This record gives sequence, structure tokens and C-alpha cells, in this order.
Amino acid sequence: MDPMKPECRSVISRVLGREFGEEESKRWLADMRREFRYVAGTKEAQAAGWTRDQIAQKAAERLAQNYLHKAAKRRIRAQQQIVAQAALENNREKYVRNGEKAFKSVGRVLEDVNRYVIGLEEQYQGQMVKAISSIQSKWLGLMEDRDTALAFVKECFGEDTGNKAAKDAARVWREVSNEWRQRFNNAGGDVGDLGDDWHMPQSHDSYKVLKAQKLVEKNEKYRDKYKGDDQTVWVDFLFDRIDKSRYVDDEGIPLNDAEIKDVLGSMYKNITGGKTATGASRVAGSRSGCFADKHAKHRAIFFKDAESFFQYHEIFARNPSIVGTMLGHARSMASDTALLEQMGPSPNTAFNTLYKEAAEEAAEFKRATKSTKGHKDMYGPGFVSVKDMWSNLNGETSTIIPNHEGIAEVSQTLRNMQVWGKLGQAFITSLTDIPSYFHATGYTKLPWGTAFRNILTTWGKSDREFATRAGIIGDTLANSLCRWTSESVGYRWSGKLANATMYMSLLTQWTNGIRRAYAMNMMGAIGKITRNKDWENLDAWDRFILEKYDVTEKDYKLFQLAKTDNYRGCEMLTRGAIEEISDADLAKIGATRNDAYIAAGKLMSVLTNEAQIASLQPDLATRTASNRGHKRGDPTGEVIKSFMMFKSFPLGMVSAHIDRLRDKGRFIREQGGTKRQVMAAQSQYLATLIIGTTLMGYCVNQIKALIAGKDLEDPAAIDTWISAFTVGGGAGIIGDLLVNATDDSKYGHSAYINFMGPVIGTILSASETWDATKIGGDGGAKAWRLAKSNLPFINIWYVKAVLDHTVLNQLSEFLSPGYRKRMEKNTRKRTGQGFWRNERGIRRAPRVAKHPDPWPHPFGLFK
Repeated sequence: MDPMKPECRSVISRVLGREFGEEESKRWLADMRREFRYVAGTKEAQAAGWTRDQIAQKAAERLAQNYLHKAAKRRIRAQQQIVAQAALENNREKYVRNGEKAFKSVGRVLEDVNRYVIGLEEQYQGQMVKAISSIQSKWLGLMEDRDTALAFVKECFGEDTGNKAAKDAARVWREVSNEWRQRFNNAGGDVGDLGDDWHMPQSHDSYKVLKAQKLVEKNEKYRDKYKGDDQTVWVDFLFDRIDKSRYVDDEGIPLNDAEIKDVLGSMYKNITGGKTATGASRVAGSRSGCFADKHAKHRAIFFKDAESFFQYHEIFARNPSIVGTMLGHARSMASDTALLEQMGPSPNTAFNTLYKEAAEEAAEFKRATKSTKGHKDMYGPGFVSVKDMWSNLNGETSTIIPNHEGIAEVSQTLRNMQVWGKLGQAFITSLTDIPSYFHATGYTKLPWGTAFRNILTTWGKSDREFATRAGIIGDTLANSLCRWTSESVGYRWSGKLANATMYMSLLTQWTNGIRRAYAMNMMGAIGKITRNKDWENLDAWDRFILEKYDVTEKDYKLFQLAKTDNYRGCEMLTRGAIEEISDADLAKIGATRNDAYIAAGKLMSVLTNEAQIASLQPDLATRTASNRGHKRGDPTGEVIKSFMMFKSFPLGMVSAHIDRLRDKGRFIREQGGTKRQVMAAQSQYLATLIIGTTLMGYCVNQIKALIAGKDLEDPAAIDTWISAFTVGGGAGIIGDLLVNATDDSKYGHSAYINFMGPVIGTILSASETWDATKIGGDGGAKAWRLAKSNLPFINIWYVKAVLDHTVLNQLSEFLSPGYRKRMEKNTRKRTGQGFWRNERGIRRAPRVAKHPDPWPHPFGLFK
């Protein structure tokens, strides 16, 4: 880059009243040239035919405004960081006073922030329901209707399709996405308004870009047009779809074709190297230095029309679904905004400060006591590091290590295979949500009658529609987070099959229904108390629950200003009602529109997080236990994920209810209660939870036995109740070992294989099956069982019940004659259960089994 002339620097130095050095001048020239290129490429400049001097003048004005803006932004960010840090310190101190020392208090603070993130994600998804309602799907969501999706994208690009639904959806999308941008900026971000240049978020899957030649060749329309290596094919494909007038040099002169392709070639290297010009990549290394500047990068790819964008998006986007891309953008903006609002413009600095204070506290404790008891960097039943919790919260663990995309893809596919092969009966197991639902109702002191009514009516169309209007939509839009695996199952073919399996098994509908019912309980309760009580008159427990989600007196006043919706005789407080409070009403209490949006997000945080206790969703500590802070594509991390698969539910159960016990103890102590009162309340909480879930776990196991054609389990046997306790969620991570050790036939392999997790277990089971084949045992039947346990759909509980007794058992018998009788004999020997139905049909009525050894020696569990 040519340096600025000395005489020019001298003039600027006199104007500034200080030395304007050579390095500073180089930075200024780089900024000026960037603004010059931007202005020269605008439609306004090209339509008016601006001269070089006019472009330079406009660019200089923009640069001056940008410098002033950045200076003001730095001052505001410094103030916001101080306020946020003080709030975090106060929150941590609250937990320290409750006896949660050092790193445990930091972990609790991170869990609080995570709850806020979840609430904001739900708020943003609720705001965009109208925007995605025009885009239809088919085949259980496996496919997105191309025509309706393209109509929506065209309307976003300003192309009139004559489709009123698409036009309205595009208008809503522009409005809400602009509101998200403004809220992000209010929290310390700095995203400019791209106006007509912004239509849809762009994303580039580096794994797909690296395979451009193969992907384009698959499409008959493009097969003969684009030839060469991956970079050449990608560049040529994109070159035909961009607005070439937007690419100019430092003098404002349009680039020629070769020069544009050189620019696109540089973009290819950025994307495949882990960085993108749009900042949309989820590959590690794409983040900017300052978190608050995360979305501030200039767009470098300008598509000439909607069809061009759509064609590129179908092949090279991370998620080819338009709805999926919009949801991804909403979640990304919500997560980032939540972190800024809770931890300031520099969340990493905020966390490092908290961590440093905790480390100093732990070091002081060690010097004084020569012990680290209670002061190690471990949190929750999974014994995770709070540093790893932070890596999960800030999104670092969801990024892919550059050049490890293949490892991440294969590993995710293997885990998705276990979801579709092993979770076909998870709906039956999820019936244990019923006692959890009522237990959560008692904890928050919600009306029992309303709770009972809502769990009956939640499955109806009326409740579903009201909940959607109120913003309680969550997994209804895109149920891609599996509660049993604590990670996203993804958007590729394997993820779609996993989602479809959960949907067809009724697990998705059940989970949504339970959470919807509980959220409506909370909406009604909050609506009622805000109509009848001011903040200072609130019941202490009600205020404690609200304050847990950072609801302040100001937020509560906004709740009171909002108009409630009367539904089934209840006054429901909804997100939309808070967001729609008039400016005049806001002015009465000195609140702004942004304050109303924040209050609405806190309401969603209360509703969503409490509902995710009623029907459990893994918390931050549980998600961290499943990856230990490793990024996607890290071989060690992928093995850990495979080992932890299906262990997230019991681990999450323990983690969630430990937090509840701590909160209950803290509340009693704050109210002046004694240690005995704390222990009594916590014991009652645990007793009701364990008894309720264990009894339902017993019922679930009996239902499973009947579906499988077995007799009912012996209620007098200890094995029966250990299994019921585990199924109910109470046994924690050792549940796999306790139950599987007494049931070698689960999935057809040994206990130690089951304990290793389904992915590793499948690999070990394949080896075990091969050994059985070589010695002439039940190799054929075991091979079939292994294949069957990894096929989609056929293991869904109602499909399995039919196929097992009509086709599949006969096939096992054909492959290994006598196998069925040996399995039945083994079952009777272990549990005393006979079979009331087999492949020939119903043999007799089911009866209660008599266990051959109902009260074995404790160590007999591990025989």
C-alpha cells in the first residue's frame, strides 16, 4: 500500500493538533479505500453517475461519521461493561452467601445466563412465527416445499410474486430482523443497517464448498456447465449469480471478470480455511476480536436476484432449508444479544474476571486449610469445569475445527443413527414426565386444578394455537434438540431421519404438549398476580421465583402494563402483550421500547425454563458433560459425545433438581429459617420426586413388557424397582450399569457394551456378533438384531410391536434356529417373565411374573 504523502500527513497533524504518523495514515488509507469501494458499488452512485470526486467526498463523510460513531461506542461499551460486571459480581456473591464457594458460584452464574439465553431464543422464535408460516413442509418435515420457500425469498428481495402470504411474511421478517439488530446494538453491538442490501442471512458450509465439484455435478442442470477443480467450480457457479456491478477497485472502476474471480477465489480460501467474508460460518476461527463486533462485518457476496441466492443456498448453505436458516439466524442473534445484555459488550472479559476471582478465593482457601475441598474447578454431578461451561455457553463448542469437517459429519451421522434406531420407544419412557409435571407444579405453587385441566387440553388444536400466538412454540418449529442426547441432531439427511423418527414415535408431540401445558399454567399464574398485587406485596416465594430469572421491579411494572388475554377463564400474560405496550404507557413509568422487549424476554425465560423442568431438557452443565469443552470434529470430543449419549437425561435430572434443592435452601435461609427447616423441605422435595417418578417408571416398564408380549414384572422383586427407579430418572449416570447389568439382552449385547454408549456399543457388538458367527452360535440372529437396532422407523414402539410378532422374529428364527426359545428361556431364568404372545399370536392372557431370585445379594447385581 502506498504511504500517504508527507505533506498530507503534515496538514492532518496540524488539524488534529498532534502527530499523525505513518502507521496511522496507512490504517486511515485502508479505511478510506474500503469506504470508497463501498460507495462506488452502491446503486445510488451508479444510477446517478457520480464522479470520482463525488464518490470520494461521500466516502470521506461516511468515514468521518464512522470514526465518531466508534469513539462514542467505545465510551458507551465501557459504561455497559462496568454495569454488567457489577451485576454479575452481585449475583455470584448471592451464591457465595448460600455456601456455594469459588467455582461453584461461577457455575451458578453461567446457568443463570444460560436460562436468559433460552428465554430470548424462545422470544425471537415466537416473533418470527408469522414470517415462516407461508413456507410449507412435507413428509414429516423431511422436505421443504420449494415453491413457497422461493416465493418468500423473492419477496425478501423485493420481487413481486403476487403471493400475499409470502409478501406479508417477508414484511414481518424484515421488521423482526431489524428489531433484533437494534436490540443487539443497544446491548453494545455495532451492526449497521444494510437496508435493501440485506435480504436473508448467508451461510457457507466449508465441507460442502470443499466438495463443490461433486455437489454441482449431481445436479443435471449444472453438470455440463461447470468443470474443473472444487475452487474453480465454486467460483464459476457463484460468478454467474452475483451482481457484478457491486465489485469495484480502489478508484471506483468496475472490476473485470478475471479480477472478480480472483476476489471470489480469495473468498473460497477464507471459507474453506475457517473464515468467511460474511461472518456466517460456524467454523472455528470466524469470530472477530470483540464479541460485540461479531455481526459487524461487511457483506462481500451480493446476489443479483432471489433465484440466484436460492440456487446457491440449496447447494452450499450449511442448512439448505430457508426456515432452518431463519431459525439459525434468530437463535444466533438471540444468543449473542443475551450474552451482551447479561455480561456486557465483552463477555469473555466478564467471565475471565469471575474465574480469576474464584481462582484467588480457592487459592486463599488452600493456603488457610491445606485443602481444596469444595473449591475445585468442578461443577454439577458431571464434575465439569466452569471454563468448559463457558465454552458451551459462548458457542465455541458448536464450531468445527478447520479441516475436521469430515470427522464431525461422520460422528454426527453415527449418533443420529442411534437416535433413529434406539429411541423408538422413548415416548413410552417419557410418560414419567407426568409426575415431573405435577412435581414442578407443586414447587412453583401453581393451582392444581388448572394444571390438571391444562395437561388434558394441551393436545387440542385450541391450546396449540393459543400457545403459538403467545410465543410458546419452541420445538414445534424445529425440534432438532434431542433431550436424550443433549445435542442438536442436525439438518442433514441423518438428522432429518432422526427427527422424523421422534415425531412418528409421538415423542415430539408429547414433549411439546407437556411443556406447553406447564407454560400455560405459568402464564395464567403470572397474569393473575400482576393484576392483583404490586411488586412490594408479592408473596416472598413468588418474588423469589421471578428474581431467579432476573425479573426486576421495573420488569414487573411492565408486566402489569401489558393487557392480558382471557383464555379458558384465565388471565394469560403473553410475550406479545408486553412487546405491544404503547409508547404513552411506557413513558408513564420511564421505560423505553427496548425495556419492553427485554421484559418480554424475561417472561419467556420464566415460562420456557420452568417448562423444561416439567419435561426435562438438559441444562448447561449437562450439555458440557457431553463434550467436556471440545469443539466439533475433535476426535477426543467426538468419542466423549458417543460415550455420553443417552446419559444426558439421568445426569440432567440430577443436575436440575440439585439446583432446585439449593434454591429452596437459599430461600428458607433468606427468610430466617433454621437448618432443620431447610433439611425438612429438601427431604420432602426429594421424597415426592423419587416416589412419583419411580411409581411411574414401574408403570412404564409394565407397559413396555406388555408391548413386547411379555408378562408383567414381579412387583416383589428388587430388580423391578431398581429398573423403575432408573427409568424414572432418579438413578443418575449409574443407571446404565445397574439396569443393564441385570439385562444382558438389551439391544442384544452385554452390559459393558451398553454402558459404553450406543455408538461404541454398536461397534463392540459387531465384533461380538462376528465372534458368535465364527463359533457357530447365534451369530445370524445377533447380526439381524444388530442391523435392526440401527434401522429407522422399524423400532418405533407401535411398529415394532407389529413387526416383531409377524416378520422380524421369524427372520431371527430362520437365521438361527431355536434362537427365540433360547431368548425366552433366558428371560424366564432372569426375571421369571413368560411370553403371553409370540409370532404365532396370542397364547394366553398376561400374568404377573414370579422372579426366581427377588432379593439377591447386593453384589449379585453385577454378576
